[in-house]
Amino acid sequence: MSELIVKVGGLLALLAAGCMHIDPDPELPDVVLAWPQSCEDGGAIVHVTATPLDGADGADGADGEVVTEELDCAEGEGRIADLARARHAVTAELRTEDGELVGRALPIEVDLRDGVTAPAWVEFLIDEGLVLATWTFPAGVDCASLGADGVNLQLTGDWWLGLGAACARGMTEPFTVVPAGTYTVAARASSSTTSEIVARAEVRAGVVIAGRGELTDLGTFVLVPCDGPCEDAP
Repeated sequence: MSELIVKVGGLLALLAAGCMHIDPDPELPDVVLAWPQSCEDGGAIVHVTATPLDGADGADGADGEVVTEELDCAEGEGRIADLARARHAVTAELRTEDGELVGRALPIEVDLRDGVTAPAWVEFLIDEGLVLATWTFPAGVDCASLGADGVNLQLTGDWWLGLGAACARGMTEPFTVVPAGTYTVAARASSSTTSEIVARAEVRAGVVIAGRGELTDLGTFVLVPCDGPCEDAP
């Protein structure tokens, strides 16, 4: 009897010390998330959210619930357990112990419809932000009529950057990352066939791009066809 008491006591001690891992539901998949262990600027907690996007059969409507976890940044990885068999959008934020936001990671998508646990890697944007810009033309003008196949946004200031996208797309690529800072932004439409700039928008100065993975919407640029050569336009 005393031997049994000793064994039970030892088991309880292991559980209390966190030395024994209780397996999650084997019927449901997990996401094992990893990140750099630098935990910059006082980051201590990784706040993770997994949002189901659809069901196992790909039908409209999401199966399962939104799951959130708070993981220890210093560990470098953590598990979001027992998720629905569906595609999930996973977002992660680096926070201090007091909950202050330090940085955000780009959202990722994981496919758990086959029920297999998936690994994922995230890196936090701390000194960078995201930008979004759209463009249009005056009435009666479009990309095709100008022979324009590309639009380039030139950012000059704290950094020098060029952001390009297909003209017909009408907007920058999703999740375009830019170092935080203050910029002057010039938008131009060009033709790859002739290598000429065919339209430009009014230049914007003093544009502030926020950090910590925050999205800065630059709004819509109206690209006006050039009255003559555009090469020397600011």
